[in-house]
Amino acid sequence: MANSNRGSDFNRQRKQAKRWLKALRGGDQVARERLEQVLPGHSESPGLREIQQALAREQGYESWAALKEQLTLTSIGEDEAALIDVFLEYACIFTAPADFPSKWHRAERIRARHSAVATANIHAAVVCGEVDHVRQVLNADPSAVRRKAGPQQWEPLLFGCYGRLPNERAREHSIEVAQLLLDAGADPNTHFVTDDSWKLRFNALTGVMGQGEMGQPEHPHADELARMLLERGADPNDSQGLYNTHLVGDDTRWLELLFSYGLGPESPIAWHAVPEAAVESGADKCPAILDYLLTAAATSGHTDRISMLLEHGANPDARSIYDGKSCYELALVNGREDAAMTLLRSGATETGLEGHDAFVAAVRASDRDQAARLLEGHPEFLELGAPLTAAAQQGATEVVRTLLALGLDPDAESEHGHRALHNANGNVEIAQLLLRHGADPRGRAFGGTACEWALRAGNREMARFHAEQSRSLLDAAIAGHVSLARELLEAAPHVVDERGPEGNTALHQLNADIDLAEPLLVLLLAHGANPDLRNNAGKTPGQQLEEDGADQVADLLAVMPDH
Repeated sequence: MANSNRGSDFNRQRKQAKRWLKALRGGDQVARERLEQVLPGHSESPGLREIQQALAREQGYESWAALKEQLTLTSIGEDEAALIDVFLEYACIFTAPADFPSKWHRAERIRARHSAVATANIHAAVVCGEVDHVRQVLNADPSAVRRKAGPQQWEPLLFGCYGRLPNERAREHSIEVAQLLLDAGADPNTHFVTDDSWKLRFNALTGVMGQGEMGQPEHPHADELARMLLERGADPNDSQGLYNTHLVGDDTRWLELLFSYGLGPESPIAWHAVPEAAVESGADKCPAILDYLLTAAATSGHTDRISMLLEHGANPDARSIYDGKSCYELALVNGREDAAMTLLRSGATETGLEGHDAFVAAVRASDRDQAARLLEGHPEFLELGAPLTAAAQQGATEVVRTLLALGLDPDAESEHGHRALHNANGNVEIAQLLLRHGADPRGRAFGGTACEWALRAGNREMARFHAEQSRSLLDAAIAGHVSLARELLEAAPHVVDERGPEGNTALHQLNADIDLAEPLLVLLLAHGANPDLRNNAGKTPGQQLEEDGADQVADLLAVMPDH
């Protein structure tokens, strides 16, 4: 294999590919002859990917991906510290920015383009699975096992437990690296505290377990690494990890493991950095974590978890720390009849419901007449969005239908800011129901439209559906809906200037799939979209696309005519 450019900066290769494509599009005959010599079977109007392929072949590589992997740098450069910090932050879960795959892929791009990052310090070496380097550092300086680094200021073991670099070497050597750290004296209970008003405690074990509100992936060798930590003394009452994993379904795997290492009915909620913060006002002691998990399982109807928690001493009459409802009441209000019966068989107290709870239970039980009677004189019941957002998320179509028929606002938000249309991003029937009753197709939850929520959930068809309802150019760009974008621009050319709340234009939010993005890009530029406009964060479309993991789309934008 040719190696004349093996030490080149990968960014220079990207720029060379862009210059070559620009020359081709400008009618440069030398550029075309060069392409025909290297890639004789190219298409009539070659795109960026073919140019990248040709450039790789010129240098003796089978593909652009192979060239990217082989290029190395002897040093990181003058921005070394900043680059390492970005890498360490982006390579891990539960760090800024939000945990979407594009974040971890950006970290891997940094590693591929700047190979010196992988051994810049012990923390990066841990993330990258550089076993020999970790061993070398520890042999030379045993105190490095407790040294903190990165924007997170974590010890190396935390990087090993929270790292999710999409790289086979990192995955393959992660257990060996963790063992080296523990053998060198790493604290199996090392943790960090969230930098917010909650001040939550995230242990090493929490990182291994993953999950949480955004469904963060667990460690690729989660079972093995968790057992290793527990054998070395990690606290089996990993309350934050138990909270994160209770959100993902009726899975008892982590409960079983932690019970086997000593988790018990007296174990308190321990996710607060300041334990006193977990004590409810007026309570004598901190609530038990098993009781908390039982109330959550009752709410979700997770009968396997309910049975296991009860078998290990959870209180069948435990009450929610949020609203004071008993497990039985929570099961009824959420239409979980199987869960309610399981609780009763285990000794839970059967209680009646009143007020809004009774109203919701009637709706859940498909007793519309009773629900209507309970609603009389209580119009405030229709102002609470939680029952609707929960039903939409659960795919409970008839519950959604009943609530809407009774007059509940389809855009009513839950106490946590959720909207039903966003929660129903995988259910067209419920989405259509909500829209027929007046749901705002352009409404936002946590800053995103329903189209964005659907795309983040991996449902491109649902994203296109939402874009067609919102008729927003931003949504059309996000969903890669070329025909809709063309229709909108032809009907009202000024929509090319539409911006979202973060200042993003359609160019900033192009779909990362280059086959969808390219025709959209051509269309938008033809209608006057400005590739130099900056969003609220000061980023141009190209900069934002690259940060979001859409490298090829960013490269394509850079070689478009007049840019």
